[in-house]
Amino acid sequence: MQITKQNILTNGATKVSLLDLPPEAWTKTGGVADSEVMQLYSEVAWLYAVQQTRAEAISGLPLEVHNQAGDPVEALDLPFDLDLERLLYQTSLALDLYGAAYWFKVRQVQRLDDVMWLQPSTMHPEVSEAMGLVGFKRTLGAKWKMYPVKDGMSDDLGWVWLPGLKEMGPGTPPASVVKDAAEVLKNLTKTAAQFFERGAIDHWLVTAETMPSETEKKRIRGWLTRMLRGGVEKAGKVEVLSSALKLQKLNSSVKEWVLGELTGLKADDICNAYKVPREIMQPRLSTNKSTHDRVTQNWINDSIAPQAQRIARALNKHVLKDQGYELVFNAQALNVNQEDERNRSIAYAQLYAANMPPETIVEVLGMHVPDGMELERDDPRPMDAPPKVPDERAFEEQEEQEPDDRKTLERRRLKAFVRKGNHLERPFKSDILTQAEIAEVVDGQDAPFRDWQGYP
Repeated sequence: MQITKQNILTNGATKVSLLDLPPEAWTKTGGVADSEVMQLYSEVAWLYAVQQTRAEAISGLPLEVHNQAGDPVEALDLPFDLDLERLLYQTSLALDLYGAAYWFKVRQVQRLDDVMWLQPSTMHPEVSEAMGLVGFKRTLGAKWKMYPVKDGMSDDLGWVWLPGLKEMGPGTPPASVVKDAAEVLKNLTKTAAQFFERGAIDHWLVTAETMPSETEKKRIRGWLTRMLRGGVEKAGKVEVLSSALKLQKLNSSVKEWVLGELTGLKADDICNAYKVPREIMQPRLSTNKSTHDRVTQNWINDSIAPQAQRIARALNKHVLKDQGYELVFNAQALNVNQEDERNRSIAYAQLYAANMPPETIVEVLGMHVPDGMELERDDPRPMDAPPKVPDERAFEEQEEQEPDDRKTLERRRLKAFVRKGNHLERPFKSDILTQAEIAEVVDGQDAPFRDWQGYP
């Protein structure tokens, strides 16, 4: 069955055109209240930021659409509309919030015209005990539409589910796992907001040596109400009271609150469930740029790329394959991975210049050599010839030189010191080079080796 822009929804006898649906039909649940996790996503800043970061990473991965010949095709040159960046962004958010994402294949007669993201909360899988998944029921308010599925495919829809412990249907989304943590962050924010709405004044109890008259109590109560609940505008007011009255603070001081510690713990829970390192959300936690780049690279390759591949496989299966196209992700084209490859190349050249065997170099640097590929050797060395080891003492025994020559020799001695890894055990001492000059040389020499400095 082919679905066109006409007759896509029905409540029995009434047919509704796609063009007649309001915009919110494609973005909300058609009058049904948003789920609790969706509400938290829109109210808890940390949860929102983590999900946006993941969606931006997935939609920003290098990707290409290939034709049947394997040649890349620009999205604008496709015979149908495909806003990949938006589609991937919304799909990532849907998987994180609902564990499922759905796409509607808009057609003009038989031809695919557009690929539209659907709100997952409007979709309900219909499962038969004998046949498995037989279709999806999409509900918008009082209207609904059945989309049949046969042999795991639909003429109308495409979908992707997170894997989970279900025989049929999406697995548990991260948003459901972090619901309690997000609630805590939401309540912590509300508590702080309410505190400052009252002018950042604590709760107090008024005591007196003798019971005041009703008129006096009313006056005192009115003054306290204006002062303690009047907000910032009432702060700083002056009132004259009897010295017999005493104020006693009932709640703990704001200094004793553990908002920071508790917020950090719950933020960690959310990051762990979404597989987003805290260093990604807060780069200041990284000790240096090299460490941050390594964390980012591992996150992209171990968490973001697999999710992107899952989405790409589903898009190819349900949407693009029938049209003769294929979506291909290339995570290795990312800047962070390209930078890593450049560092390895530099490290390889330096180790090879130090007469380390190529087989050892590729093992140390974790480089992959395709089967059957020979490692080149510019200057073969006899296997029984021991590698030349720079003698640090040779630099120490140099005679007194002119200032410029002394600095040149000292830099060479420092480079040999770093090359042997001695800087990892003790600082380099020099009466010729300043600490800034030493740090500059160490950073330049040490950069390619930081990631394998613990190698045995």
